[in-house]
Amino acid sequence: MKIRIMFFALSLMSVALKSMDHIESAVDYLSDNPTLPVVLEQLQLQGDTKYFGQNIRALSCVNKRYNEFFSDDKRRKSIIQAMEEKQPFHTNAVTLATELKFSSIAQQLNHFAEIIKDGAKEFTQEDKEKLDLFYVNAKTTYSDYLLNYLIIDAARGHDIQSKKLDYILAAGLAKDASLYSGIHTCIEIRSDRLTPNKDKIGYLRVIEQLIAHMSHIDYRYSIVNFTLLMKSVVAADEEVTRLLLHKGANPKLYRMNFLCENDDDAEFIWQQKNMLYAEIEESNEEEDLHNAFYYAAFKDKDMLKKLITFVRKEREKTLKYSE
Repeated sequence: MKIRIMFFALSLMSVALKSMDHIESAVDYLSDNPTLPVVLEQLQLQGDTKYFGQNIRALSCVNKRYNEFFSDDKRRKSIIQAMEEKQPFHTNAVTLATELKFSSIAQQLNHFAEIIKDGAKEFTQEDKEKLDLFYVNAKTTYSDYLLNYLIIDAARGHDIQSKKLDYILAAGLAKDASLYSGIHTCIEIRSDRLTPNKDKIGYLRVIEQLIAHMSHIDYRYSIVNFTLLMKSVVAADEEVTRLLLHKGANPKLYRMNFLCENDDDAEFIWQQKNMLYAEIEESNEEEDLHNAFYYAAFKDKDMLKKLITFVRKEREKTLKYSE
């Protein structure tokens, strides 16, 4: 038994020593600059995130300074968010918190997931004090945001779920990524021919509520994703299209029609942040660059005409208000 313990300790030491070079400089820097942007920047430069969880656990076991550094829950949340950013298509907050052995965060995530999914439970005062941007905008899979469960139930008319959603939005706890995901899902459900008309009204009400709280209406995950305006015109959803244009959605933003064949392609596309809000003209002839006008025409000519009409009306309103 003693031999096994010694072998385990030596293994930890070996991993820690191999990790020291690229982790130590990050810890030195982050100790004085613990903000999320800095964490993101440093972790992306300091080695492969695939081994990061193993490395920080090993370092924490052999070095008191590292143990104290990685024991802070705020910093742990930043680490999880940094790793999600590094591997956006392969992981989520719940899985990372569990794999990294961040037990308090994992328990809290599961607690809020249970409350948000349960239409009979309300937030207690203690819940409201602990609820923050991290927990509200957590993903339960690589693509499903926890907030989506609340949004769908609220759209279906569940009073308690609606109250919880109202609280989260009023408190400013919903990020654009979560709101984008929720609106995207609601548009899809509204476009389903099996969705009853009375339910479509509920989804439209919630979409309007979510749009009002988006800080950037043209937000999307990457250049290969639809903007919400593109999604609404493809779904031929006139009501949502008008709401988005009224909020200021740009119909000239383009989407790169790019198929990711491997992880390197996916990471390259994910990093093209400067391309997210680039424009093209309606007359664009590039096959791989498509904007809302293109998708409206692809849907049918009537939708293109309606989109052009909606855009002109919004421009007229803008000019009128600016005079």
